[in-house]
Amino acid sequence: MFSKLCIQVHEQETKIIYGNYKNNMFNIKKFYTLNNSYDEFNRIETIKSLLADEKIKCKKVYFILNNPNLICKTIQTPIKQKRNIDSFMRYEWEKHIPKNKEYITRYRILKSSHEGIKVLWAACPKYMVEEYMGLCLELNLRPHVLDVATNSILKVFEKINLKETIAFIRLEENYLYLNIINGKYDLISKSIKIHESKSVIDMVGRLFKYFEQEYKSPVEKIAFMGDVSNKLKGLNLPTLREINHMKISNGISILDNVEILGSIMK
Repeated sequence: MFSKLCIQVHEQETKIIYGNYKNNMFNIKKFYTLNNSYDEFNRIETIKSLLADEKIKCKKVYFILNNPNLICKTIQTPIKQKRNIDSFMRYEWEKHIPKNKEYITRYRILKSSHEGIKVLWAACPKYMVEEYMGLCLELNLRPHVLDVATNSILKVFEKINLKETIAFIRLEENYLYLNIINGKYDLISKSIKIHESKSVIDMVGRLFKYFEQEYKSPVEKIAFMGDVSNKLKGLNLPTLREINHMKISNGISILDNVEILGSIMK
């Protein structure tokens, strides 16, 4: 089975994975975490040298995006036929995209039911897409997919068929990224600017309450991606320690790296 090259740029680090996924198993051939303390030129040269030294010849690259300017949500449509979903989604885009802003939008179908088709919808600022295209040129790679971290989490959530309502939290230097998902694929995807830990915890708590009121589905567990639990004391809910429904070849944490690992999956 062919392997994929995936790159995710966080605020403080860049993750690179080369591997594949089959039969509930992540076969990771290469995994690297690079510190983003370099300037842009040196970071690019470091990645190029790493790919060359490790003899990774794959030129197609999957980028996973985490950014406060992304818009990501699930939409329950009344549409029953897949052939009619495009025209409906074009109408939805006009309602959700900020005026006078250039965004590139995509969606994928999550499920169909008697209520209609539910989709995951994402919008990315055009300038951000252009930045990643430029990064590909600098790295001598070909952009294959620009994916949002929320979609990667959802792909893992779908595969292991979780029924609980789980809040996935990643804390970075300037933003907290929150994705609340339940078994019906209802979703809240938010980024919260960090001013002080108390205000962040208050905001997360309000989003938990909103999700419960909106979808009649209280948050049951928190999944911390990375070592952030000690920094967010006050969220008194059980913690999802690891995703044990899947296996991984080299012992890295599936939960900590769920965003980039999800991009390996189809």
